[in-house]
Parts: sequence; structure tokens; C-alpha cells
Amino acid sequence: MAALGAQSIASSYEQLLHVDRDGGGNSTTHVAIKDGDNGTTFGFTIATDALMMSSTNRLEFGDTGTYIHQSADGVLDLVSDTEIEINATTIDMNGALDLSGNAQLSGTVTVGADGSGTDVIFYSGTAGDNFTWDASEEKLTITGTNGQTALDVADGNLVVADNIDLEGDIDVNGVSNLDVVDIDGAVQIDNTVTVGADDQGYDVIFYGDTASSNMTWDTSADELVLNDSRLVIDQDDDDMSISIDSAATSADIINISAGAVTTGIVIDVPDANALTTGSIINLYSGSSDNSTRNLIKIHNDHSSADNTVGLFIQQDGADASIELGGNGSIKFPGTQGASSDANSLDDYEEGTWTPTIFNATSGGTQVGSATAVGRYVKIGQQVHLQGYFVANALNVSGGNFLYLRGLPFNSHSTSNLYSAGVVGHGSGLAITAGHHMAMVINHNGASDIQLNIWDATTGISQMTGDELSADGGFIFQITYSTD
Repeated sequence: MAALGAQSIASSYEQLLHVDRDGGGNSTTHVAIKDGDNGTTFGFTIATDALMMSSTNRLEFGDTGTYIHQSADGVLDLVSDTEIEINATTIDMNGALDLSGNAQLSGTVTVGADGSGTDVIFYSGTAGDNFTWDASEEKLTITGTNGQTALDVADGNLVVADNIDLEGDIDVNGVSNLDVVDIDGAVQIDNTVTVGADDQGYDVIFYGDTASSNMTWDTSADELVLNDSRLVIDQDDDDMSISIDSAATSADIINISAGAVTTGIVIDVPDANALTTGSIINLYSGSSDNSTRNLIKIHNDHSSADNTVGLFIQQDGADASIELGGNGSIKFPGTQGASSDANSLDDYEEGTWTPTIFNATSGGTQVGSATAVGRYVKIGQQVHLQGYFVANALNVSGGNFLYLRGLPFNSHSTSNLYSAGVVGHGSGLAITAGHHMAMVINHNGASDIQLNIWDATTGISQMTGDELSADGGFIFQITYSTD
């Protein structure tokens, strides 16, 4: 270092600065800077490779409000009364960053690098609550206070491109527009559930544990379908279980297709054991319309099903199996469906017939009549006839035998199955006192009644025209069998 010459460089020692060491900081060891008389030591030291602000002394810029200093051992403070601006292409911070104030970031924030991320934690004002990106688990976790809102999207949409797995409850106060929802846990819905809109519906399917078993609302068919399933109603209250209010006029209200049933029961009420004054089935119509209609219709629509019973009633009690009230009756078909079952009543018919008298079983001459009325009742194969006949012109020879014709049904075709009738009143007859009329159907398949007279102790003889006379009359009845 050059020696001082005769030139004056300061008027006093206080105006000089010198290093507190021979050599003047000519090494890597820091030395203090003092004034000329060593009365003042300045706030920095120097070495050949550094300038150090000692203790908490500051390096100021522009004014006392902007400076750099060490506020504590190992702590470097950059202080500005307005703003600190760092301009660089890349700012690399290798240690932890602690921001005590607000941070305004006007560009993209990237944490880590692609394939090498780090955790990010946002702490709340409550201990234990935070918002964490866990880089190793690759998931975002919000830890909040139970019962408090942890994530609040105040405006805009929340879009998730993949699945959402909710392990707790979900509370939706607004409208949820979901394309596909897969829920593995229980769902508690406390308000109305609407699928689609009026005139714009969508299918709804509830699956069972068995393949192909489900309950489906088919919106295109407007039908609720139970596929390979059962409908079970467990009604524990004193109320109806099924109520149908239909406005249909020509369509079926309940339609059951049971084409595969062989030994089962299509509709079964297996237990009504608590019944007292009620009914198992009550069918009621209060319509005043007088059109022909059936309140109950049973149709066995195959003529080969001879052993099919249309209505079976097993009455184990002593009361009636069928009881008719009001103006009820039992009506049989106009054409008998004959049954070979001895215990079956297959026909009932009431009607009128006109008795006629001829002198032959077929053809012949007819006796004129002033009165010829008759009625019949047919119950199964039994025919009960009654009639009243009064002649007004004999028209036949006196010795001709007489036959009452015009029966509504021919007699039974069984040989020797005869039937006899009785005459309860007569007038104008020409028969011997003490004799009386009789009648008989005495051949199978007959359509006539042979008129007789009890005229001997040994039996009868056939009645002739002379015994009837031109104005004879009689009242009679007869019961016979038909096929």
C-alpha cells in the first residue's frame, strides 16, 4: 500500500476512516471500520471477499424506510415502506416460504413439477382444519369441523370429469343436474323426487339381487313393470292396501295374463280367518243403466274342456252355498249344455205350450178347441207340464183313440221309461160315472201323451172321441223325463 505524502487529506482525524487492523482488511477476515481517532465504529465490516452489516445494522436505499438488515441471528429482512419488487425470469427459493401478509399472484402458480409434486396445505383459523393437496396420495382433502360447511361454491358450476365418491352425507338444497349417478350407500331424501317433467319422462329402474329382477317405470309405455319380481304389501294399519281410481270406459282395469299357470292359483286369498260380518269379495254396481252387462263373467272358452268347473264352492257349514237376494235369479242358456254328471243341474227353462188333441200320434185329424193353454217348467231332464183343454168340435170319428200332442220336449230315449199324469178336473165328458181320465207317455222319444180311461178293475183302456164329446174339457198335469 502506498505511503502518505505531504498532501493534506483531512483537517482532523475524525474526518478519516480506517480499518481496525494492520493490513486494512487485506484478507477474508472481517475488520471493523472506524473514524480516524477510533471514537466511532461504523455499522459494517469488510473483508477481501465481503461487506458485512454487523449486528442488526441496516443497508438503506433511498431513505430510512427501505433497507436490508439481519433482524435476528440467521434472519435477513428486506424492508420497504411501500413495495419490494423482484424482477427476474426465474426466482428460485430452496427453503420454506413464510408469508405473514396478503399475497397477490398475477401469474400461474406451479407447485413442483410434472411427476414430482409436493404437498400444499391451507390452514384455517380452527386447529386441525385445513385444505390439503397430498402429492403422494394424489388427492385433495378438506378437513373441516363436523356440521360446518367445508366447501362452498357460491357461484358457478362444480365440474368433475371422473367419479365422485361420497363417504358421508350429501345435502343438496338446489337443483341437481346429473347425467349418471352411482350411489353405493343409503340415500335419505326429505322432499319430493321428480324424474323428468310433465310430458317428458325418463325410465327409472330398481334392480333386485337376482339377475333380470327389477321394478321399471317404462316412460315410453307409461307402465310400471315388475320383471321377475313380486309386489308385497304389508299393511299393518286399519286402511286399504290397494286403491285404483280409473277413468277407463272400455279398457280393462285389472288384467292378469297367466298363460303359463298349470297347477297354481291365479288369484289366491289363503287366509281370511278373522272374517266375521265382512266379505272376502264384494262386487258392487249402482248404475241405473238397463243395458245387458255381466257383473261377474266366467268363460271356459273350449268345448273340449269337459272336466273344467266354472264355479266351485265348497261349503262345509250347514248354510246355503248360494243365496240370492233382491230380485236375483239363476239363468241357464237357451240351448242346454247337457252334462253326464248325475249331480249336475245343467238346464232350467220356463215357458208356455199349446196342447192339441189328434186321433194319431203323428198326422191324423185335430180336435177343435175352445181353450188350449199350457205351461211348463224344465229342471235338468225333468219336465213338468200343466194344461187346460176344452173342445168345441170333435172332428174325429167317435171310435178313434185320442192323443194329446204339442209337448215342448220329447220324452227320454230310454226304452220302457214311461211317465203318467193326472187329470184333476173335467167337464162335458161322456164317460161312465165312476170312471175317470188318465194319461201316459208309454214309448221312448215320444212327443205325445196317450189319453186313457180307468174303466175296469183290471186297468185302463184308451179314450175315444165319443168319450171326449164335442165340448168336453179337462185340467191336467204330467211330469216326464227328457234327454
